[in-house]
Amino acid sequence: MKLFVRVIEARNLRGIDFNGLSDAYVKLKVGKQKFKTKVVKKIVNPSSGEDFSFRVEDLKEKLRIYVLNKNKYFNDDFMGKLKISIWKIFDVENKFLETTWYSLQPKNKKSKNKDYGEIRVAISLSLNNSSFEESPSGSPNDALNTDKYPVIHHLFHYGHL
Repeated sequence: MKLFVRVIEARNLRGIDFNGLSDAYVKLKVGKQKFKTKVVKKIVNPSSGEDFSFRVEDLKEKLRIYVLNKNKYFNDDFMGKLKISIWKIFDVENKFLETTWYSLQPKNKKSKNKDYGEIRVAISLSLNNSSFEESPSGSPNDALNTDKYPVIHHLFHYGHL
């Protein structure tokens, strides 16, 4: 199976840098597979529009999404996270979750800050295990060929992305 994720945008992120803004990016993980978006500098409502695909071996796996603030000299700052069970996506009739805003969660339950902003993503699961086209760098294309991937095609053409 293939899991397709489009990171669309985020809003109301915490401004972590001294200027009250952030240099935000998103890290995505399923099992041992990891990808990240490009950094969007000096903003609290970044747009991305980047696509990623993951090979899914087990429905018990989770899609983990982390929003981070890029630091030049120190470790990157955590800004929020989202976890979605692959089983939840598999259980939906069309195997895709409506494009929607998800509230970002704290790193742990002890966190006093409750407002981490939101992230808007589109998520779909394809039962077809065909190979995914790769860019010259060897990473998934940022622009999926919607004719080749019917689930993404459906999302684009029916207004879900």
